[in-house]
Amino acid sequence: NLTDKVIFLMRDPRDVAVSTYFMYRVTIREENDKSLKNRIFYFIHRFKPTSFILTAFKWKKFFETWSERKDIPLYSVRYEDLLTETEGTLKGIMRYLEVEILDVLLREAVQKFSFETLSGRKRGEEDNTNPTFRKGVIGDYKNHFSKLDLMIFRFICGEEMKKLGYL
Repeated sequence: NLTDKVIFLMRDPRDVAVSTYFMYRVTIREENDKSLKNRIFYFIHRFKPTSFILTAFKWKKFFETWSERKDIPLYSVRYEDLLTETEGTLKGIMRYLEVEILDVLLREAVQKFSFETLSGRKRGEEDNTNPTFRKGVIGDYKNHFSKLDLMIFRFICGEEMKKLGYL
């Protein structure tokens, strides 16, 4: 029964922070959001340091909440593995879900839904106006994090990052 299974998709929180920052820079416009809640949210995500810190706390809570679940089976998948070992990672997901798929169909799906096909660009070619397909790379935090940002992330969610192999 597929409703009894959960795929726990995780990503390096530093990359999550960079993606979140750029996504909100595109999708939230202060002049269009009149509520106080939206204005505060926009203000927080307008600046990298505050956006990064908020994302670190949210990522940590997400990780803790799901990793503590013992009532349902979780199949953990790292986003980075989906990018670097796409077919093998998807085959593992399909085995977990007990779904059989022909290799040719899997390869076709991987091609059809690749970053390059969906964005019309090569991975790494940046488009800061597209909140869904900005850059499509692993480790972009290295281009945006200061030493202080790295220290803050290590302080907030370093233990969880170590468990996942990100530190």
